[in-house]
Amino acid sequence: MKTKTHALSFDGMGEEQLPIPKHKLHGWTHFMGLYAGEHVAATEFVIGATFVAMGAQIMDILLGLLIGNILAILSWTLITTPIAVETRLSLYTYLHKIAGGNMTKLYNWANVIIFTVISAAMIIHLSRPRWSSAS
Repeated sequence: MKTKTHALSFDGMGEEQLPIPKHKLHGWTHFMGLYAGEHVAATEFVIGATFVAMGAQIMDILLGLLIGNILAILSWTLITTPIAVETRLSLYTYLHKIAGGNMTKLYNWANVIIFTVISAAMIIHLSRPRWSSAS
């Protein structure tokens, strides 16, 4: 019985395209810090303030934030994390591996458009006058 061995060639690959070595993995506290920095820092507060300015009740906003963050944590825990732990590849490398270069470019451009619109909305909202001079 012959055993097949697959030789992997890592020549010409950048460090971000290689699997992350086990000695560089971080624990749950690092994840919580990254998650909090990404999701609590700007968008929730700016979008929440926008909803308040548009007349939403504070309880609706808090309930929406609670449900949204619970769903985000569950999706990271149940979908994203098992894939990341198994492959130890970055999102872009994994997407390129399974869908090709064109899909990676499409994903990048979709992110550019989405973040441009969100940034513009934040700037417009923050630059609007807060108080009306009309009595």
